This record gives sequence, C-alpha cells and structure tokens, in this order.
Amino acid sequence: MNYSMNVRYKKNRKQAVFKRILISWVIILLVGAMIGFFIGRSTKQAIALPVTSETNETSISSTPFVTSTPIQETSEPTPKTELVSLGVFRITAYCHCEKCCGNWAKNRPTDEDGSLLVYTASGELAVEGVTIAADTSILPFGTEVIIDGNRYIVQDRGKVIKNNRIDVYFENHQDALEFGVQYKEVFIERMIEND
Repeated sequence: MNYSMNVRYKKNRKQAVFKRILISWVIILLVGAMIGFFIGRSTKQAIALPVTSETNETSISSTPFVTSTPIQETSEPTPKTELVSLGVFRITAYCHCEKCCGNWAKNRPTDEDGSLLVYTASGELAVEGVTIAADTSILPFGTEVIIDGNRYIVQDRGKVIKNNRIDVYFENHQDALEFGVQYKEVFIERMIEND
C-alpha cells in the first residue's frame, strides 16, 4: 500500500512539474510575441525631416516637424490566438470581509469618497469580474485565464489556494456565498504564428 501511494505521489509530482514548465513556456512565448509586436510597430513609424529648398539638405530646427502627408499604417494581419486548456480547477469565491480574508480584512484603507480600497497580494486593487486568487507557483501574478468565456487576471493568492484551485473576487459576501464551489475548465490564450 505504501508503494502504490509513493508511485501515485511521484506521478502527480511529475504532472505538476510538467504543467509548470508548460505554463512558463507559454508565458515566455506570449511575452516575446508582445515585445516583438510592439518593436515592429514602433520601427515602422518614421519622422520626416523638412528639406530646405535652397540647398536641398535636411535642416533641423527648434520647430516641430510636420509632414505634409500622413504616415501610412500598413495593414498587418491580426494575430491569431488559440485557447489552451490548463485542466479542470476547483473554483471558489471570496470577498473583502473578515470571514473571507481573515486579518487581511482589518484596517483596509479608503479613498477620498470613503469607499473601501481592497489591495491584493500583487499590489493591484481588487476588481469584481477581473481579480482572482491562484497558486502563484502555477499561475504567476498577471496571468490571464479564461473561465466560462470570461477573462480574469491572477492578482491575489491565499494560503488555502493551492494547486488547481482558483478563488474569484466578489464585492459582496452574499454573492461569493451564492457562487459556491464549482469545477470548471480553465484556459489561457496562446498566439499562433501566421503562415
């Protein structure tokens, strides 16, 4: 019996390591594609220097450069993406109250209107419909996931939020209770290279 538990543990551990490596590569590819996209766009925009009619040379003056014809944007194909399943996660919900957040709920700051400011572990403000808590060793802060067609961002974590578990942020405790416990497939978006 001890041997079978050890084999199962090793198999689960290998699967967790594989998922981490896969997610890391997907994130690296997404970041690289975004950097390449923005660098490509910025190098296509050129500034035309005014030419003097007397010497036919380029002159540089303190006045701003104005071109007589607007810079033409080339129509680049929209990057294609595909959804990649991360598997089925246990989805729960939480709010900013002490029942959900314990000591973290005490002494929360307020804005100039007296509205409660709920900061997450990543330093971002919690927003219903956007903020989720996850195990950041699997889904690092800033990771965008798609659950039931809705896009969320990992901005928080919790001591009981481990492995394939996600906690969705709600503004209201009753809404979080009504959400309950659900099991949903979680996806990330991956860029597809154009042919």
